[in-house]
Amino acid sequence: MDDNSDEAQSLALLLQADGHRVQLTHDGMQALDVARGLQSSVVLLDIGLPRMEGYSVARALRRDTRLAAAVTVALSR
Repeated sequence: MDDNSDEAQSLALLLQADGHRVQLTHDGMQALDVARGLQSSVVLLDIGLPRMEGYSVARALRRDTRLAAAVTVALSR
């Protein structure tokens, strides 16, 4: 999840080319909804997301028992 759509799309394409399933979002609220809906095992999370910054998204993911074991990777520029 990243608020810079060009960078996010490039990373998504690289991950998809390696066989990973990728879902992009561009704000924190969407990121949380998508991660919960997919029960993601890995979340690449931009710290500077709009509407809900990445630290808050990461805390919410950890509180959700379905996602507490997900690996969260913080991205920042």
